[in-house]
Amino acid sequence: MTLEVTPARLTEILALVNAWLFKSKVFRKEVQSLIGKLNFIASCVKPGRIFISRILNFLREFVSDDQCLELSEEFKKDIFWWSEFLLIFNGISILSLEEWTEPDQFFSCDACLSGCGGISSSQYFHCAFPSFIIKQNLHINSLELLTVIVCLKVWVRKGKKICIYCDNAVSVQVINHGRSRSRFLQACLREIAFICAINECEIKAIHLNGKDNRVSDLLSRNTSSPLCPFTAYVSMCDKFIVPDSASAFVVKKNGVLKPVTYNMFNAFLKKCITSIGLDAGKFSTHSFRRGGATWAFKCGVPSDLIQLQGDWKSSAYKLYLRYGLNEKLIVANKMMSYC
Repeated sequence: MTLEVTPARLTEILALVNAWLFKSKVFRKEVQSLIGKLNFIASCVKPGRIFISRILNFLREFVSDDQCLELSEEFKKDIFWWSEFLLIFNGISILSLEEWTEPDQFFSCDACLSGCGGISSSQYFHCAFPSFIIKQNLHINSLELLTVIVCLKVWVRKGKKICIYCDNAVSVQVINHGRSRSRFLQACLREIAFICAINECEIKAIHLNGKDNRVSDLLSRNTSSPLCPFTAYVSMCDKFIVPDSASAFVVKKNGVLKPVTYNMFNAFLKKCITSIGLDAGKFSTHSFRRGGATWAFKCGVPSDLIQLQGDWKSSAYKLYLRYGLNEKLIVANKMMSYC
């Protein structure tokens, strides 16, 4: 189902919103008129409802029609959100008539005081916070929600229903309820709503216990690991300078640059395995996926996340998991408890 705002109506509302950016004091009827104009767009654009509700809260502060109230900075920021969004909104929105339970996409993320990290399907990232963030001495709640924004900007896809796993209860509440008393969290919420609005996507946050969010936790704390694809690639580019026209991964063979092939990589892998005294015949590039699934399992990652992280099309990955003695003891103890 689609809803459409006509170009003429869109131009009219944008002009009204821009005029509000220069107001300092308003009367009740002016606010009521603004709400009436924005209400239809908010019915088309779900994230916009957050800011309609805040304007309604401001409307309730009026005692009479003659009263003139001063606009707060937070109110002006909400109006600015509308002005930015309406500039790029084409007036057409696709609406889902049913409540969704199964997401099209999901990711988990975590933050510490020095950095952040996230994982979605077979992709992940981790990075240190820039100095201007560190200097603000932000609360961990703020850093967690900031990390959600980073993940959305990296992985959001148009028209998708996205589930966010997060071990920070405050972030989960802010995302799901669309409100907070913290100004920084409000600013983050505006950015999240903007991303969702322009991409016509819906998000839900699910609280994950810290022990079940170990991969993201590790990524957030390990901001300089050579296992990070981005860090490793930048390091390679710094050490091995090639023309811009060259392939992403190249080797120099007989003085000539050649792109890395699967056979080249597999041969190099087996050479490395042999050099450490192991039987190279027992390993292949597929071993990375098997090892990754086993490691994620040991970290306590939920099975559905393991399946997405390894891009497994079925539950076949479970056949490759290597169970340690601790896991076998857990099974034995649970069986014994019913004897």
